[in-house]
Amino acid sequence: MATKSNQNQVDLYFHYQSLLQKATTSQGLEELSPDHVALLVLIGQHWHEGEALSVRQLMQMREVASPATIHKRLHQLKDADLVSFEESATDTRKRMITPTKRALAYFSAASKAMMQAVKAS
Repeated sequence: MATKSNQNQVDLYFHYQSLLQKATTSQGLEELSPDHVALLVLIGQHWHEGEALSVRQLMQMREVASPATIHKRLHQLKDADLVSFEESATDTRKRMITPTKRALAYFSAASKAMMQAVKAS
């Protein structure tokens, strides 16, 4: 049986998930699968840490998915205007993956959902 503290944490988690879904819909991203969102977050996290991923680096991340699956999802994110490919400043053969303004707006909306959920607790 769940303790009162655990129940509050579970309630908070599902309240956040509900707010996150609303944020996703408000950004027009409801067509994204959880796998697409996870890939976008991975790309955004590396970019935010100042270590943008190259297409090649991402394709080699077998723990994420197969190279063919990554390639397909990456281009779907590009088609949704969530990522762009830019030449590396140090090697013009490398294409670096960066989040677009639309992706940053999604991250901001997700952050607001998190803050709103915490405020409600």
